Amino acid sequence: MGEGQEDRGRHVDAAGHSAGDVLVPDSWHDLLAATECGRGTIMVIGATDAGKTVLCWWLAERLAESGSVAVVDADLGQSVLGPPGTVGWRLLGGDRDRFIFVGVTSPAARPLGTASATFLACRRAGEAADRVVLDTSGYVHGSGAVALKRAKTDLVRPSDVVLIEAEPGGLEPIARALRPGETRVHRLEAIAADRKSASFRHRWRQTRFEEHLRDAQVQAIPLQGRAVYGGRPWLWGRSWSRLASKLEGLLIGLSDAEGIGLAVGLLRGVRDRGETLLVLASPIDLDAVASIGLGTIRLREDGTQMREE
Repeated sequence: MGEGQEDRGRHVDAAGHSAGDVLVPDSWHDLLAATECGRGTIMVIGATDAGKTVLCWWLAERLAESGSVAVVDADLGQSVLGPPGTVGWRLLGGDRDRFIFVGVTSPAARPLGTASATFLACRRAGEAADRVVLDTSGYVHGSGAVALKRAKTDLVRPSDVVLIEAEPGGLEPIARALRPGETRVHRLEAIAADRKSASFRHRWRQTRFEEHLRDAQVQAIPLQGRAVYGGRPWLWGRSWSRLASKLEGLLIGLSDAEGIGLAVGLLRGVRDRGETLLVLASPIDLDAVASIGLGTIRLREDGTQMREE
């Protein structure tokens, strides 16, 4: 089927539903033919607005015609699956998103946590599906971006890496960082996707956070017996009880013993000399909470980000 014919890839909204479409170029069909046999993870890399998410969903839907497929969304700031600040995944045809908490909306702010969460999400998704399609963030330029993409490929061990380039050789530093012979590399030209402004992306995150906090209640969660990690360096070694103004609204991730997210919430206060956190989050079984992740951003209940003092 040639370019300009009626095969289309879809833009997806927060629920994974179609929000417009684009004509599918021949290169996508060539990619499908090259990847449709076998198992493993297909990792898609490209700059912001290059068409990564459209390609990922189109490819996943086609691969699902011959086996089970899961999509992993590692774009922390513009998540389609899971809350912002997390790496989410969904089995195609399922109605439940699962996620690993990272606590930031830019992978550059927490690269180690981003790489680790991506690995864990792909591993869990791979346990439930024959194929995994990994959608990554638009963070692709600079030494930090190259190092992060290299770390992800080292951890995930994808069978295929797809580089979507706005111009030939645009992602050459990333291509050179990949281990030779361990993965097949495919280069595609970026499609003419809708350009999203910074204000649009900000509103997107706000809406997504607000959705996950809509039915939230304040719950008291003792720290005793639970792992606590993340936050900013100044937080550790100081009395949390004396840092109320700096902790109010801090993004919190509540996860089970497997590291899978149960809910995201906002810190509302501390008590018992800092040994109990008051967290605004969707009602969950607190006995299932094995770890508490601390983010680096503070939010209001409507999802808007608070200014740092």
